[in-house]
Amino acid sequence: MLPKVSIIVCTCNRVDSLRETIGSVGHCRNAEDFPSELIIVDNGPSDATRGAVVSSYLENGIPVRYIEESRLGKGFAYNTGMAEARGGVFLFTDDDVRVPTDWIERMCRPILSGVCDAVIGGIRLAEHLRRDWMTPRHRVLLAENIDDVDGTFLTGANMAFSASVLERVPGFDPELGPGALGFGDDTLFSTQIREAGYRIMPLRDCVVEHHFDSSRLSRKAFKERAYKEGRSIAFGRYHHGHETVPAPLLYSMKRRLRLAYERTRHWQDSRAREGIPLWELDIITSIGFFDEMHRLRGQARKFPKATEAAPVLAGAPREVEGSSAA
Repeated sequence: MLPKVSIIVCTCNRVDSLRETIGSVGHCRNAEDFPSELIIVDNGPSDATRGAVVSSYLENGIPVRYIEESRLGKGFAYNTGMAEARGGVFLFTDDDVRVPTDWIERMCRPILSGVCDAVIGGIRLAEHLRRDWMTPRHRVLLAENIDDVDGTFLTGANMAFSASVLERVPGFDPELGPGALGFGDDTLFSTQIREAGYRIMPLRDCVVEHHFDSSRLSRKAFKERAYKEGRSIAFGRYHHGHETVPAPLLYSMKRRLRLAYERTRHWQDSRAREGIPLWELDIITSIGFFDEMHRLRGQARKFPKATEAAPVLAGAPREVEGSSAA
């Protein structure tokens, strides 16, 4: 029997966490009317990861397939997984996520019944990773979305969509996302789904738990993340929004001077080992934005100009100083 649902998990050198993710999928109820397959796409091929897929079936009867994708980048891994998938619905999670037992049915039934074409599932940080210093925005940066009831962007840790959307929407852009610029791959894909006329339904109460490595809470990790996010936003604004920035290096230099000044004023903030103040996050993100706008200058646009007025990437400000639509 051909599967109706293809569960796609992309992984890169997280074999121990991947085992836990596979185990949680193995505890899902696999209803007869939702025959499924699990596809593991290894983006850092290794014998250890291959060994984590130790049998052809999980305990609940879901067959498992192991696929290698040697081109580094989650966009490549996503596209390879979809090309190999046989189901009519693609259901995604990450290799550091634990899913509930009713996950498959709840995420896929709205699509298979024709209610919508894509589903945004809920994501919550695992309890041991929550901190008192976290603001709602810090939690969003770590992929938590359970309070974002109006959001319309798919997130790879818990999303599903009909395979038929690929008839009018290109696959994931390999220049975005982990292993490339860092972010924005699923957000850009969501924007293209909406522009093609497909329906996206939030389902925040179907919640998965995000068990990322605690090193992502460090100040250093947040700084690196902010810079990558800024670059990813610029990529989307340039190629999809057709925005330009005159003299982007001048804006970048101004932001760097502002960052040095503010760090002198708030020197106590630099002593924390975890977290980052939001003012510093914003400035570093804008530096990444203008640096990437400089890199992109003169390049041909990859996509037609966006037809919607909303920001191209989640987290992007509505207007960015110095930018304009071309």
